[in-house]
Amino acid sequence: MFTYLSSRRVFPRLIMFAFLVFDPAFGRDVVAHVVSVSGKVLIRPEGNPKAHKESPDNSRPLTAEGEIYQGDIINTPSDGFAKLLLKDRTILDIGSSSLFHVNKFVVKPGKESEREIELSLKFGSVRAAVARKLKGKGKFKISTPAATMGVRGTEFVVKAPLHEPNQNSRMP
Repeated sequence: MFTYLSSRRVFPRLIMFAFLVFDPAFGRDVVAHVVSVSGKVLIRPEGNPKAHKESPDNSRPLTAEGEIYQGDIINTPSDGFAKLLLKDRTILDIGSSSLFHVNKFVVKPGKESEREIELSLKFGSVRAAVARKLKGKGKFKISTPAATMGVRGTEFVVKAPLHEPNQNSRMP
């Protein structure tokens, strides 16, 4: 009788633990919510930890009302885009044919104006509307292959053209 009762209590806890451990978002905080998506936009976690067996590169479709975590990589097709609302109320519009990465997103409780946000845009375009001004040691950086930009609070657009590794940047 004792073994039966304890197994009835232990088994559901083991199942819950297994779901948590094998969830790709386990241990990561939500940094943004997806407001809208157009086209077949894909998302994958950094490091490619084979959590999604249905896709060889670990990508899955991004859907409206989905969640974005630190380390996520978003890839928009030529006919697609995504609109994100970050936890700090910044709005990001990721344009078509873009490869976007959430490198770092840290908001210290009680010090929201000193948040540290680092994003990168390998190619494509992103429009950002930073809602709350940064102060003190706060950082909001977007890096591209050509440059890194830091802002304190404003609205801006960043574009990074797609260049082939062997492509010459000289003008003809």
